[in-house]
Amino acid sequence: MIHVYIHYPSRAEARRISKLILQRRLAACINFIKQEDLYWWRGKLVASTGVITLIATQPRHYKKIERLVLAHHSYAIPCILRLPVSHALPAYHRWLLAETTLTDSK
Repeated sequence: MIHVYIHYPSRAEARRISKLILQRRLAACINFIKQEDLYWWRGKLVASTGVITLIATQPRHYKKIERLVLAHHSYAIPCILRLPVSHALPAYHRWLLAETTLTDSK
């Protein structure tokens, strides 16, 4: 099991792309977290707000999620991070595997 951390500029964009991920059974669930940023972009300090998604999935789905997000995300360089999960409640892990095993047929 892994989590994929992705930053979006708006809740609408995060929801739209998350629905695509879930419809393809690439994730069992996706959490939305409102956030505020300060970062450097093209030599300027930028302040913005947005949404982070935390995607619960299997490691084998990471590349598909990455490709899908890159195809639909509005940022030129979106923040997409693959985060390892060292432990999960066994029942939760079984649920995640069950919800993400249908992807090979789509």
